Amino acid sequence: MPSGNTELSAKTAPTRSLAVTEQRAWAGPKTAPTRSLAVGRRPSSGEKGKSVVPVKTAPTPASPLVTLPASAALNFFKMQELETEVTSIQNEIELKDNEICDLKNQITAVKEQERHYLHEIEVLESNECCEGNKLSKTIKQLEEEYLNLMKQSDLELLKQDKEINVLQYKLQLFSEESNQSNNSDIDNKEIFNENLLLEKDIETLGDKLLEKQLYWEQLQKQNLQLHELLKNSQVELDQFNENISCKKQSLTEACDLISTVEEEMFSLKHELDTLKGKHQSYSDGKDSLFAEVNNKRLKLQETLLDLTQKCDKIKLEITNKQKQIYALRLDNDELRNIVKIDQTEYKSDQKILIQTYNSRIAALKNLSEQYKNIIAEIQQLSGIGLPKNIVEFLNNLIEEKKKNEERLKEEIGMEFRMQKIRLLQLKESYLKLQEWKDKTEQLKKKYLEHHEAIQKLKQNKDSKCSLGSYKCNMSEQKKVINPSAEDNENAQNLQPNLNTEEAASKTKEKKVVTFSEDTTSSGDHRVRKGGRVIHSKPIHIASLKNTSK
Repeated sequence: MPSGNTELSAKTAPTRSLAVTEQRAWAGPKTAPTRSLAVGRRPSSGEKGKSVVPVKTAPTPASPLVTLPASAALNFFKMQELETEVTSIQNEIELKDNEICDLKNQITAVKEQERHYLHEIEVLESNECCEGNKLSKTIKQLEEEYLNLMKQSDLELLKQDKEINVLQYKLQLFSEESNQSNNSDIDNKEIFNENLLLEKDIETLGDKLLEKQLYWEQLQKQNLQLHELLKNSQVELDQFNENISCKKQSLTEACDLISTVEEEMFSLKHELDTLKGKHQSYSDGKDSLFAEVNNKRLKLQETLLDLTQKCDKIKLEITNKQKQIYALRLDNDELRNIVKIDQTEYKSDQKILIQTYNSRIAALKNLSEQYKNIIAEIQQLSGIGLPKNIVEFLNNLIEEKKKNEERLKEEIGMEFRMQKIRLLQLKESYLKLQEWKDKTEQLKKKYLEHHEAIQKLKQNKDSKCSLGSYKCNMSEQKKVINPSAEDNENAQNLQPNLNTEEAASKTKEKKVVTFSEDTTSSGDHRVRKGGRVIHSKPIHIASLKNTSK
């Protein structure tokens, strides 16, 4: 960029010739051609950064006639420089407009991608909802059918087990009858017919078992198919969810890009407005405008680099997601192989079970043949048949045994009820005993409290028997205190272990008590109200001692 303070050099030819001719025309023939000013030249593109050294000329007197053409030339060169700078600014503005158009096109493309992604997401969500509802309905139906089939198969197996048990019981009965046939006659025709019926029943049961096994295999195949359908549907749902998550992430990234591009557009528009305003006022500050344009251009380049880096990051993320999808597909294939291996193992286990059932059927058939051979040998050896009424006799025995069992059950129930009643009575009696024990403990506590209170009263009365404060002139008088009837009765009640003769003598005795000022308290008497002193002795009651213990 050329600076505004460029100095004029003396090497330009047209300006020199103009200055010389004008000086000659105005000054006359006597004046020598002199250079009044140093005319500068325009720096080239390679010399923009270099400083221009001015050429010193001889000093000449300045005249207005010489300076005017030089200023006009300077203005002419300045105008040319300004025109070139304006053209360069216009070119830069056109470039910026093109960049803005490109950014607008990018924004429209991104918006179209966003709409496309939104449409795809809506379609996927609707398809997922429909498919999910269909799959859930089919899963429920298949589960119900599977449960019903399992119940039917279980019931049929129970029936078959019951029939086999009945046949075994019949064979046992026939074996018992054959053991008892030594002392009885045998009806060969009936036994032969029954054996034939048993063989037919065994054959029918074998056919039914085969049918049920085939039916069981069909049910298991259906179950495996249902499990495969469930797994496939779950895998599809997982894939749909992954696709939705990927689309949502791409949407968010596109929205972020749109927001960043819109911000950049807004900033570019603001910059263009400022550039246009500065272009109008270019004569005031052209250098600062070019510096700002360069700065903005650099900023735009940085933003474009950031956008390219973001695009590269998005591409890397897409590749990583594709790798993850590939890894998940490989895992899915491995799981399918594992499921196939499990199916083969299940089939082998099923074959083993079928072989066990067949071996049991063969064993039952062998047992039936053995019983037939035993019966035939018994018939040959004895030549005597069983009685005709043997079945009725056995039925009667069975009924009697059942009646005895019922009677015993009733007796056991009655005894159990009686035991319950006895337990209740024992509990009630135990509760009553506990109540009586509590009452006796309370009475003992009360007795001990009364006994302690009596002892405390004895101690208090022994310590407070002096009557020094009581002053009366009763020294000459003597009072004979006879015990009252109530006191005698109390003494008799309190001393049940004393002899009757001692009690009578004590009632006849008279206790004489004298009162004076110098009376002292003894340890064997009690003081009552009225000034009477009564000698007392400890009382021992055997019954109370026993209860206290």
